[in-house]
Amino acid sequence: MKALQLDIHGRPTITDVPLPDPGKNEILLRVTHCAICRTDARMSLTGHRDLCLPRIPGHEICGLEERTGSPFVVWPGQVC
Repeated sequence: MKALQLDIHGRPTITDVPLPDPGKNEILLRVTHCAICRTDARMSLTGHRDLCLPRIPGHEICGLEERTGSPFVVWPGQVC
C-alpha cells in the first residue's frame, strides 16, 4: 500500500509499505481520509524526543473495514 513516510526530518516521501496483517480482535481498514495534526507537522520539521524514523504520521483516520465495507472513524482519544 502507499503511505506518506518520514525518513529524515522535513523530508516526507510517498512509499510502498506492506499491507498490515490484523491480529486477534483487530480489523483491517482501507483508509479513505487521514488528518495530519500540528504535532505531526511540527515533528516532521523539527523532530521530537519520541520520534523514531521511519514513521508514518497521521492518527485521525476515517476508513472502511476491508471485509464488510463498514465505515469507521479512528480517534486516539487523547490530545496530541
